[in-house]
Amino acid sequence: MESNAIKLNEIVAPAFYNVFWDILDGKHTYYDLYGGRGSTKSSFVGVMIPFLMMQDAENDVFSNAVIFRKVGNTLRESVYEQIAWGIDALGVNELWDTTFEVYDANGNIITQIDNSVGFKNFKGKEWFQINESVATAGYDSSLVHGLLDLSAQYSDGYWTVLESKQAGLLLKTVSRMKVETTGSSSLTLNVPEMPKLITGSNLGKNSNGDVGTIASSSMRYKILGKTVKEDELEELYRIKVIWAKYKDGYLMEQDERCGKEMPMFIAEDIDRRFPIVVDHDEKGRAENWNYRIMIPCMFAMLKNEHEKVKDLQSELDSVKTELEELKQLIKQHISTEV
Repeated sequence: MESNAIKLNEIVAPAFYNVFWDILDGKHTYYDLYGGRGSTKSSFVGVMIPFLMMQDAENDVFSNAVIFRKVGNTLRESVYEQIAWGIDALGVNELWDTTFEVYDANGNIITQIDNSVGFKNFKGKEWFQINESVATAGYDSSLVHGLLDLSAQYSDGYWTVLESKQAGLLLKTVSRMKVETTGSSSLTLNVPEMPKLITGSNLGKNSNGDVGTIASSSMRYKILGKTVKEDELEELYRIKVIWAKYKDGYLMEQDERCGKEMPMFIAEDIDRRFPIVVDHDEKGRAENWNYRIMIPCMFAMLKNEHEKVKDLQSELDSVKTELEELKQLIKQHISTEV
Protein backbone atom coordinates (compact mmCIF):
# COMPACT_ATOMS: atom_id res chain seq x y z
CA MET A 1 0.00 0.00 0.00
CA GLU A 2 1.36 3.40 -1.00
CA SER A 3 2.06 5.67 1.97
CA ASN A 4 0.13 8.96 2.27
CA ALA A 5 1.42 11.47 4.81
CA ILE A 6 -1.48 12.83 6.87
CA LYS A 7 -0.99 15.18 9.82
CA LEU A 8 -2.84 14.11 12.95
CA ASN A 9 -4.12 17.63 13.67
CA GLU A 10 -5.70 17.79 10.21
CA ILE A 11 -8.05 14.87 10.78
CA VAL A 12 -8.43 14.51 14.58
CA ALA A 13 -9.47 17.21 17.06
CA PRO A 14 -7.09 17.78 20.03
CA ALA A 15 -9.71 16.43 22.44
CA PHE A 16 -9.22 12.96 20.89
CA TYR A 17 -5.42 12.83 20.61
CA ASN A 18 -5.07 10.64 23.71
CA VAL A 19 -7.88 8.32 22.56
CA PHE A 20 -6.23 8.05 19.13
CA TRP A 21 -2.90 6.84 20.62
CA ASP A 22 -4.69 4.62 23.13
CA ILE A 23 -6.44 2.82 20.26
CA LEU A 24 -3.21 2.43 18.27
CA ASP A 25 -1.47 0.99 21.32
CA GLY A 26 -4.31 -1.53 21.73
CA LYS A 27 -4.86 -0.68 25.39
CA HIS A 28 -8.62 -1.14 25.42
CA THR A 29 -11.30 -3.14 23.59
CA TYR A 30 -14.35 -0.89 24.09
CA TYR A 31 -14.58 2.88 23.88
CA ASP A 32 -17.53 5.10 24.87
CA LEU A 33 -17.21 8.56 23.34
CA TYR A 34 -19.20 11.35 24.94
CA GLY A 35 -20.02 14.82 23.66
CA GLY A 36 -22.82 16.86 22.16
CA ARG A 37 -23.22 18.42 18.73
CA GLY A 38 -19.92 19.90 17.56
CA SER A 39 -17.77 17.71 19.83
CA THR A 40 -16.20 16.06 16.68
CA LYS A 41 -16.76 12.55 18.08
CA SER A 42 -18.52 11.51 14.86
CA SER A 43 -15.65 12.88 12.77
CA PHE A 44 -13.17 11.00 14.93
CA VAL A 45 -15.04 7.71 14.50
CA GLY A 46 -15.48 8.40 10.76
CA VAL A 47 -11.70 8.58 10.39
CA MET A 48 -10.71 5.79 12.80
CA ILE A 49 -12.89 3.02 11.32
CA PRO A 50 -11.42 3.13 7.75
CA PHE A 51 -7.96 3.90 9.19
CA LEU A 52 -7.95 0.76 11.40
CA MET A 53 -9.40 -1.40 8.60
CA MET A 54 -6.57 -0.31 6.31
CA GLN A 55 -4.03 -1.11 9.03
CA ASP A 56 -5.50 -4.60 9.27
CA ALA A 57 -5.27 -4.97 5.47
CA GLU A 58 -1.55 -4.15 5.59
CA ASN A 59 -1.20 -7.14 7.92
CA ASP A 60 -3.28 -9.35 5.56
CA VAL A 61 -6.28 -9.16 7.90
CA PHE A 62 -9.35 -8.09 5.94
CA SER A 63 -11.73 -6.92 8.65
CA ASN A 64 -15.30 -5.64 8.56
CA ALA A 65 -17.03 -2.90 10.48
CA VAL A 66 -20.67 -2.81 11.52
CA ILE A 67 -22.31 0.49 12.45
CA PHE A 68 -25.70 0.50 14.17
CA ARG A 69 -28.09 3.44 14.24
CA LYS A 70 -31.46 3.70 15.94
CA VAL A 71 -33.27 5.27 12.96
CA GLY A 72 -32.63 3.31 9.77
CA ASN A 73 -33.90 5.78 7.18
CA THR A 74 -31.26 8.36 8.18
CA LEU A 75 -28.26 6.07 7.52
CA ARG A 76 -27.58 7.67 4.16
CA GLU A 77 -27.39 11.22 5.51
CA SER A 78 -25.47 10.36 8.69
CA VAL A 79 -23.35 7.20 8.99
CA TYR A 80 -22.61 6.72 5.29
CA GLU A 81 -21.66 10.35 4.72
CA GLN A 82 -19.53 10.38 7.85
CA ILE A 83 -17.49 7.32 6.82
CA ALA A 84 -17.20 8.62 3.24
CA TRP A 85 -15.92 11.91 4.69
CA GLY A 86 -13.38 10.04 6.81
CA ILE A 87 -12.06 8.16 3.76
CA ASP A 88 -11.75 11.42 1.88
CA ALA A 89 -10.01 13.10 4.85
CA LEU A 90 -7.46 10.28 4.83
CA GLY A 91 -6.84 10.90 1.13
CA VAL A 92 -7.55 7.30 0.12
CA ASN A 93 -10.72 7.55 -2.00
CA GLU A 94 -9.13 5.51 -4.78
CA LEU A 95 -8.66 2.55 -2.42
CA TRP A 96 -12.31 2.28 -1.42
CA ASP A 97 -15.54 1.29 -3.15
CA THR A 98 -17.98 3.45 -1.23
CA THR A 99 -21.11 1.46 -1.94
CA PHE A 100 -23.95 2.10 0.48
CA GLU A 101 -26.66 -0.54 0.79
CA VAL A 102 -29.75 -0.83 2.97
CA TYR A 103 -31.40 -4.22 3.49
CA ASP A 104 -34.86 -5.14 4.75
CA ALA A 105 -35.55 -7.80 7.41
CA ASN A 106 -35.45 -10.54 4.76
CA GLY A 107 -32.01 -9.57 3.51
CA ASN A 108 -33.22 -7.90 0.32
CA ILE A 109 -31.50 -4.73 -0.86
CA ILE A 110 -33.89 -1.78 -0.74
CA THR A 111 -31.42 1.08 -1.32
CA GLN A 112 -28.01 1.15 -3.01
CA ILE A 113 -25.67 4.11 -3.47
CA ASP A 114 -22.25 4.06 -5.08
CA ASN A 115 -20.14 5.88 -7.65
CA SER A 116 -21.31 3.72 -10.56
CA VAL A 117 -25.11 3.59 -10.15
CA GLY A 118 -25.57 6.74 -8.10
CA PHE A 119 -28.74 6.35 -6.04
CA LYS A 120 -30.89 3.27 -6.67
CA ASN A 121 -34.02 2.43 -4.70
CA PHE A 122 -35.90 -0.89 -4.78
CA LYS A 123 -39.51 -1.74 -3.96
CA GLY A 124 -39.90 -5.43 -4.66
CA LYS A 125 -38.90 -5.83 -8.31
CA GLU A 126 -39.57 -2.17 -9.10
CA TRP A 127 -36.56 0.12 -8.99
CA PHE A 128 -35.74 3.78 -9.45
CA GLN A 129 -32.26 5.15 -10.07
CA ILE A 130 -30.62 8.59 -10.29
CA ASN A 131 -27.12 8.81 -11.70
CA GLU A 132 -25.46 12.02 -12.89
CA SER A 133 -28.79 13.89 -13.02
CA VAL A 134 -30.43 11.15 -15.13
CA ALA A 135 -33.33 9.30 -13.51
CA THR A 136 -34.34 5.84 -14.76
CA ALA A 137 -36.95 3.37 -13.61
CA GLY A 138 -37.74 -0.23 -14.41
CA TYR A 139 -39.03 -3.60 -13.27
CA ASP A 140 -36.69 -6.43 -12.30
CA SER A 141 -33.83 -6.53 -14.84
CA SER A 142 -36.05 -5.70 -17.80
CA LEU A 143 -35.62 -2.85 -20.24
CA VAL A 144 -36.02 0.56 -18.66
CA HIS A 145 -39.70 1.53 -18.59
CA GLY A 146 -39.21 5.26 -18.39
CA LEU A 147 -36.33 7.70 -18.72
CA LEU A 148 -36.34 11.12 -17.12
CA ASP A 149 -33.41 13.27 -18.21
CA LEU A 150 -33.21 16.01 -15.58
CA SER A 151 -30.16 17.66 -17.15
CA ALA A 152 -31.09 17.76 -20.85
CA GLN A 153 -31.87 21.16 -22.38
CA TYR A 154 -33.00 22.30 -25.77
CA SER A 155 -30.43 23.94 -28.01
CA ASP A 156 -31.55 27.43 -27.05
CA GLY A 157 -30.70 26.70 -23.43
CA TYR A 158 -34.15 27.87 -22.32
CA TRP A 159 -36.04 24.71 -21.39
CA THR A 160 -35.06 21.99 -18.94
CA VAL A 161 -36.78 18.79 -20.05
CA LEU A 162 -38.55 16.18 -17.96
CA GLU A 163 -39.32 13.54 -20.57
CA SER A 164 -40.49 9.95 -20.83
CA LYS A 165 -38.57 8.24 -23.65
CA GLN A 166 -40.32 4.90 -23.94
CA ALA A 167 -43.73 5.17 -22.27
CA GLY A 168 -46.25 7.54 -20.75
CA LEU A 169 -45.21 9.67 -17.80
CA LEU A 170 -47.20 9.26 -14.59
CA LEU A 171 -46.60 11.47 -11.57
CA LYS A 172 -48.31 10.30 -8.36
CA THR A 173 -48.67 11.98 -5.00
CA VAL A 174 -50.72 11.06 -1.94
CA SER A 175 -51.65 14.67 -1.16
CA ARG A 176 -50.37 17.91 -2.71
CA MET A 177 -47.90 18.50 -5.53
CA LYS A 178 -46.21 21.86 -6.06
CA VAL A 179 -44.76 23.24 -9.29
CA GLU A 180 -42.83 26.44 -8.64
CA THR A 181 -40.97 28.85 -10.90
CA THR A 182 -39.18 32.10 -10.08
CA GLY A 183 -39.20 35.47 -11.78
CA SER A 184 -41.35 36.19 -14.83
CA SER A 185 -42.59 32.78 -15.86
CA SER A 186 -45.44 30.84 -17.40
CA LEU A 187 -46.90 27.35 -17.11
CA THR A 188 -47.83 25.90 -20.50
CA LEU A 189 -49.74 22.68 -21.20
CA ASN A 190 -49.19 21.60 -24.80
CA VAL A 191 -50.97 18.35 -25.62
CA PRO A 192 -51.64 17.60 -29.32
CA GLU A 193 -55.22 16.60 -30.05
CA MET A 194 -56.41 17.30 -26.52
CA PRO A 195 -59.95 15.92 -25.99
CA LYS A 196 -62.76 18.49 -26.22
CA LEU A 197 -65.18 18.69 -23.30
CA ILE A 198 -68.44 20.47 -22.58
CA THR A 199 -68.74 19.19 -19.02
CA GLY A 200 -66.01 19.01 -16.39
CA SER A 201 -64.24 21.07 -13.73
CA ASN A 202 -61.95 23.98 -14.55
CA LEU A 203 -58.54 24.37 -12.95
CA GLY A 204 -57.78 27.49 -10.94
CA LYS A 205 -54.79 29.03 -9.14
CA ASN A 206 -55.00 31.26 -6.07
CA SER A 207 -52.57 33.95 -4.90
CA ASN A 208 -50.54 31.34 -2.98
CA GLY A 209 -49.87 29.37 -6.16
CA ASP A 210 -52.17 26.50 -5.14
CA VAL A 211 -53.79 24.82 -8.15
CA GLY A 212 -57.10 23.03 -7.81
CA THR A 213 -60.46 22.46 -9.45
CA ILE A 214 -62.92 25.36 -9.28
CA ALA A 215 -65.40 24.94 -6.43
CA SER A 216 -68.73 23.31 -7.19
CA SER A 217 -71.92 25.37 -7.45
CA SER A 218 -74.14 22.63 -6.01
CA MET A 219 -76.29 23.41 -2.98
CA ARG A 220 -74.85 20.25 -1.41
CA TYR A 221 -71.77 22.25 -0.41
CA LYS A 222 -73.45 25.54 0.57
CA ILE A 223 -75.24 27.07 3.53
CA LEU A 224 -78.05 28.96 1.80
CA GLY A 225 -78.97 32.53 2.73
CA LYS A 226 -81.37 35.22 1.54
CA THR A 227 -81.93 36.44 -2.02
CA VAL A 228 -79.65 39.28 -3.10
CA LYS A 229 -81.53 42.59 -3.02
CA GLU A 230 -81.31 45.39 -5.53
CA ASP A 231 -79.99 47.99 -3.08
CA GLU A 232 -77.13 45.63 -2.14
CA LEU A 233 -75.82 45.85 -5.71
CA GLU A 234 -76.14 49.60 -6.15
CA GLU A 235 -72.36 50.19 -5.99
CA LEU A 236 -71.80 47.85 -8.93
CA TYR A 237 -73.55 50.35 -11.24
CA ARG A 238 -70.74 52.82 -10.49
CA ILE A 239 -68.00 50.50 -11.78
CA LYS A 240 -66.34 51.87 -14.90
CA VAL A 241 -65.80 49.93 -18.12
CA ILE A 242 -62.87 51.40 -20.08
CA TRP A 243 -60.83 50.71 -23.19
CA ALA A 244 -57.34 49.53 -22.17
CA LYS A 245 -54.52 47.21 -23.19
CA TYR A 246 -51.90 45.31 -21.20
CA LYS A 247 -48.39 46.74 -20.88
CA ASP A 248 -45.65 45.39 -23.13
CA GLY A 249 -44.15 42.16 -21.81
CA TYR A 250 -47.12 41.23 -19.61
CA LEU A 251 -48.98 38.97 -22.05
CA MET A 252 -47.29 36.21 -24.00
CA GLU A 253 -46.54 37.41 -27.53
CA GLN A 254 -48.51 34.42 -28.87
CA ASP A 255 -51.71 35.75 -27.27
CA GLU A 256 -53.98 37.02 -30.05
CA ARG A 257 -54.94 40.09 -27.98
CA CYS A 258 -51.38 41.05 -27.08
CA GLY A 259 -50.93 44.79 -27.67
CA LYS A 260 -54.64 45.35 -28.46
CA GLU A 261 -57.14 47.58 -26.66
CA MET A 262 -60.27 45.92 -25.34
CA PRO A 263 -63.12 46.74 -22.92
CA MET A 264 -61.93 46.07 -19.38
CA PHE A 265 -62.73 46.38 -15.71
CA ILE A 266 -60.09 47.75 -13.34
CA ALA A 267 -59.67 45.49 -10.29
CA GLU A 268 -58.84 48.44 -8.02
CA ASP A 269 -62.06 50.21 -9.05
CA ILE A 270 -64.15 47.13 -8.26
CA ASP A 271 -62.27 46.70 -4.97
CA ARG A 272 -63.44 50.17 -3.87
CA ARG A 273 -67.04 49.50 -4.87
CA PHE A 274 -67.62 45.81 -4.12
CA PRO A 275 -64.50 44.21 -2.52
CA ILE A 276 -65.96 40.70 -2.08
CA VAL A 277 -65.73 40.28 -5.88
CA VAL A 278 -61.96 40.95 -5.99
CA ASP A 279 -59.13 38.41 -5.61
CA HIS A 280 -56.00 39.79 -3.92
CA ASP A 281 -52.31 38.85 -4.09
CA GLU A 282 -50.12 37.89 -1.13
CA LYS A 283 -49.60 41.60 -0.33
CA GLY A 284 -53.32 42.32 -0.26
CA ARG A 285 -53.33 44.20 -3.58
CA ALA A 286 -56.29 43.91 -5.95
CA GLU A 287 -55.33 41.39 -8.64
CA ASN A 288 -58.45 40.24 -10.49
CA TRP A 289 -62.23 40.17 -10.36
CA ASN A 290 -63.78 36.81 -9.64
CA TYR A 291 -66.27 35.80 -12.30
CA ARG A 292 -67.86 33.21 -9.96
CA ILE A 293 -69.13 36.14 -7.88
CA MET A 294 -69.41 38.87 -10.50
CA ILE A 295 -71.61 36.91 -12.90
CA PRO A 296 -74.31 36.11 -10.29
CA CYS A 297 -74.29 39.82 -9.34
CA MET A 298 -74.67 40.81 -12.98
CA PHE A 299 -77.47 38.27 -13.41
CA ALA A 300 -79.26 39.68 -10.35
CA MET A 301 -78.86 43.20 -11.79
CA LEU A 302 -80.33 42.03 -15.10
CA LYS A 303 -83.23 40.35 -13.29
CA ASN A 304 -83.94 43.57 -11.40
CA GLU A 305 -83.91 45.56 -14.61
CA HIS A 306 -86.05 42.88 -16.26
CA GLU A 307 -88.65 43.20 -13.49
CA LYS A 308 -88.66 46.96 -13.97
CA VAL A 309 -89.14 46.53 -17.72
CA LYS A 310 -92.00 44.11 -17.07
CA ASP A 311 -93.66 46.60 -14.72
CA LEU A 312 -93.23 49.40 -17.27
CA GLN A 313 -94.62 47.13 -19.99
CA SER A 314 -97.62 46.35 -17.81
CA GLU A 315 -98.19 50.07 -17.19
CA LEU A 316 -97.79 50.78 -20.90
CA ASP A 317 -100.32 48.08 -21.76
CA SER A 318 -102.77 49.65 -19.28
CA VAL A 319 -102.23 53.07 -20.81
CA LYS A 320 -102.77 51.63 -24.28
CA THR A 321 -105.99 49.99 -23.13
CA GLU A 322 -107.25 53.20 -21.55
CA LEU A 323 -106.27 55.15 -24.66
CA GLU A 324 -108.14 52.72 -26.87
CA GLU A 325 -111.23 53.03 -24.65
CA LEU A 326 -111.01 56.83 -24.85
CA LYS A 327 -110.75 56.67 -28.62
CA GLN A 328 -113.88 54.54 -28.78
CA LEU A 329 -115.78 56.92 -26.49
CA ILE A 330 -114.74 59.88 -28.63
CA LYS A 331 -115.91 58.11 -31.78
CA GLN A 332 -119.26 57.31 -30.16
CA HIS A 333 -119.66 60.91 -28.99
CA ILE A 334 -118.96 62.30 -32.43
CA SER A 335 -121.35 59.82 -34.03
CA THR A 336 -124.16 60.78 -31.62
CA GLU A 337 -123.78 64.49 -32.34
CA VAL A 338 -123.94 63.89 -36.04
